Amino acid sequence: MKTKILFLLLILSFGTATFAQKGHIDREQIEKEKKAFITKAMTLTASEAKVFWSKYEAYESEKRNLHREARKIKYALKSQDVLSEDEAYDLIEKMLKLEEKSAKMELRYLSEFASVVGKDKAVKFFKAQDDFKREIFKKLKNLPPPPPKTD
Repeated sequence: MKTKILFLLLILSFGTATFAQKGHIDREQIEKEKKAFITKAMTLTASEAKVFWSKYEAYESEKRNLHREARKIKYALKSQDVLSEDEAYDLIEKMLKLEEKSAKMELRYLSEFASVVGKDKAVKFFKAQDDFKREIFKKLKNLPPPPPKTD
């Protein structure tokens, strides 16, 4: 169970995921599948797709950077036993501000996506993104456990 959770965290840290036959993550294949899934769900025309995917790349980059910051904070919080009360408080405050920054970024991109593909397709993007993540959860359930580590 722990290994499945670790796989899930790794996958979500990159926004999306898919698995090759033996349970290995192939990031290029992930992106291809995600783009195809989202393009189909949004019913993008060729001209819309060109503009949308360039904006999407910027969105995904910002999202990854925010996630990296969050991971650093979470890692620091794991050392809670050695942190002072003020240090722990400051880290929680940073985490909450980061979540707020992330929500503002999502709102900004909702608007930017709507400006290039319309509101309906912008909404479809966020829904398709969630649907794609659900598909990943399904794949995780069927993923064989990784082989035991040998030291």
